[in-house]
Amino acid sequence: MVSKHIKAEIERKLGREIRYPLDCEALSLDIATKCGGQVSASTLKRFFGFVKGTEPRTYTLDMIAKYIGYKNWDEYLDSLTDKTESSEFVHIEELTIANLQVGTQYMFCYEPMRKVVCEYIGESMCKIIESVNSKLKENDVICLTSITLDYPLLISSVIRGGVPIGALTVGKVSGITKIQRMK
Repeated sequence: MVSKHIKAEIERKLGREIRYPLDCEALSLDIATKCGGQVSASTLKRFFGFVKGTEPRTYTLDMIAKYIGYKNWDEYLDSLTDKTESSEFVHIEELTIANLQVGTQYMFCYEPMRKVVCEYIGESMCKIIESVNSKLKENDVICLTSITLDYPLLISSVIRGGVPIGALTVGKVSGITKIQRMK
């Protein structure tokens, strides 16, 4: 299911709330009219969680990003880093990694049914203690600055077995659905 933040941006552009599957028909037509590309109502129903389905394809994400004013989904995700500094997001639950004490453990979850437990080891680095249904693996070390509820998590570096394997974005559509300090 899509994050509340992304849904709000789409609804703002559409000019109405998306509450029912039928609203996806109107959105599909509006995307085609304003962006010149097709995203079927069926795809949008899956995107908004009205029907079960797989994660959206890159084309779908790119069309939605274009619809809300971005070149593509990657540009949209990049924009979130800048927006989290804005005062309009003061009330969003956020865990700032730099404020943690070494040894602090926390959990974050995202869809579909993924859970990761980490331990802060210093210098913006966290070690994965537990990973359920995630690309992250136990003992991976990740580098990040913060985790914000309802936003995708941008991990700048994943180190597996001492070898950097690249950056990773989790919760691309749903955003982070839960954040909890463990100890």
